[in-house]
Amino acid sequence: MALMSVIYMTFSWGFVAWKFWYWFLMPIFPMLPAITFVQAMGVMLVISLFRGSQAQIIRDDYVNTGLSNTLSIISPWFVFIIGWLVKIIFF
Repeated sequence: MALMSVIYMTFSWGFVAWKFWYWFLMPIFPMLPAITFVQAMGVMLVISLFRGSQAQIIRDDYVNTGLSNTLSIISPWFVFIIGWLVKIIFF
């Protein structure tokens, strides 16, 4: 189960990083190299090495319920939707 979670988070956060690279970084810094989806996943894995443990934003009462698992599953897509809305509105 833990391995599947790592694979899912790598793919989902890698996809978000890949899209954000092209939506936000490339227009501002056109000399940046284009990256592939696999490279974006690698960047996210490297970032996760330096992040350490995540800050606990969920109350201890909810940790043992399914809420923390649900939030970790939908968090990349929540960030993606917010980024997409920013792209639509401001770019």
